[in-house]
Amino acid sequence: MKKILLIITGCFISTISFGQNLNLNELVDLQDKNIAEVEEFLTSKGWEFIKAVEPKFQNKRDEKGRTYVTISDASLLFAFDKAQNSNSANAFINYFYRNDQDAQNRIEIQLTNKEKYTELLNEIHNKNAELKDSYVKDESLVKVYQNANTTFKISTSKQETNADSNLYSVFIMNNDLYSKE
Repeated sequence: MKKILLIITGCFISTISFGQNLNLNELVDLQDKNIAEVEEFLTSKGWEFIKAVEPKFQNKRDEKGRTYVTISDASLLFAFDKAQNSNSANAFINYFYRNDQDAQNRIEIQLTNKEKYTELLNEIHNKNAELKDSYVKDESLVKVYQNANTTFKISTSKQETNADSNLYSVFIMNNDLYSKE
């Protein structure tokens, strides 16, 4: 009986490790994929599709009264190790995209696993990304790293549901898309 329990536990742990073990290169590469490719890749890694949000078109007027249209990003949300009948999970990935031909996609991963966060941070350092800015916003510590092509915006905050645990967010985008909010 103990052997069976040990085998089941080992399989469970290896499944979690495999599924959440997306490295930084895989996350960066998601920017160049279309929505079908992103869904297929993440599903093969054990991530669960949660929802899709369509782009929104909004008419606006500038200071001279001219009308123009803005387009909000569409997104796909995926969860890893999602609890049944709950919105909680060990990690989430948001894939932001536009249908514009010239638009560039962005990736955000949110996780609570400190070891995985540290692994991603070390990979960012290994990509020769330099710290460009750090500040506090909305009770979160925000750090911005950049290399020649990519910006990594990292936020650390306390979880709303568990004040003893941190929530880590790594937002990945091309440098030309970054602007301090």
